[in-house]
Amino acid sequence: MSNEPLLSQNAGPRSDEDIKEENSSLPFLVSYVILGALILVNYVTVGVYLNKTYPLGNIVNPKQTGAFNLWGAIYDDDNKGLLAVYYCGFVVATVGYLLNINYVFRVHRTMPRDLYYRLCGSMLVFMITEHMWMPLCAVYIGNPTSALWWVIFWQLKVSALASIFVAVCLFKIPHPNPKASDLVRNLGLVGSIMFAAHCTVLDGGIWSFYFTAGGGRFPPPT
Repeated sequence: MSNEPLLSQNAGPRSDEDIKEENSSLPFLVSYVILGALILVNYVTVGVYLNKTYPLGNIVNPKQTGAFNLWGAIYDDDNKGLLAVYYCGFVVATVGYLLNINYVFRVHRTMPRDLYYRLCGSMLVFMITEHMWMPLCAVYIGNPTSALWWVIFWQLKVSALASIFVAVCLFKIPHPNPKASDLVRNLGLVGSIMFAAHCTVLDGGIWSFYFTAGGGRFPPPT
């Protein structure tokens, strides 16, 4: 008989960290990846619909055709500077989201489960409410009502709050983590701020007040 001790007799009790199951990737895939990809389909679909439905300019701005109606008064000549800020904001938000998702992808399996669910839940709320934005705008452009404007207004506030909660959750992820370097973590945190800043300041705070039917802008002629 071998004199080597059996591993099971000498390894000692396993710690909670040793036996803790990794988080499922499903919440991450649904909230970040699948709904994130579908939101691009959403935007493109609404844009194509508006281009086909409203090929002519509106009464206020004859150059504002099709999907450009989504800008409301931001598309007017007097607000070219603000439009440029929004274009830059889109780049900032997109880069921020990619930095965010890169960090979460690396650590989501091993981060604390309750924090993981809060993170994915916050992103899920953001994505669901954002998926409502463009279709509601398309309806408003064709039939502007005060009630619908307020629905869009509050929808954007919910989306903004959800994006802030996402950033807060990222800052609470324990570090160091062997799955993510300091650089990846720091970029992810900065990215979450970039993303939340755009969604909160530009979309949630400014855009609604320019997206109105004032002066007969909506509905445009078909």
